[in-house]
Amino acid sequence: MITEKNKEEIKKKPNLKYQRDKDREKVKGIFRFFECPGSELSFVYKAYKEDDVEKFTLIDGEIYTLPISVAKHLIKVDAIQCILILKMKQVKYLHV
Repeated sequence: MITEKNKEEIKKKPNLKYQRDKDREKVKGIFRFFECPGSELSFVYKAYKEDDVEKFTLIDGEIYTLPISVAKHLIKVDAIQCILILKMKQVKYLHV
């Protein structure tokens, strides 16, 4: 039986499946590693608990097709000064 409290919880709960599917969409771009030009960056990434841990190795100047969530992660990590220059349809929320 659905109570008023359950209805409120359902409304507040985000649709993670939808967001996970959106985050898995692919974008294509050039990886630039400004901290160590010409070298590679290796890291592991897992966005959602349902995902497997994935290992990525990116070489400076190479073109890659990556999930949007990984591209966002790289853009947020300013400490290592790397940029993924994206060629995609929707660049509204990614500022490179």
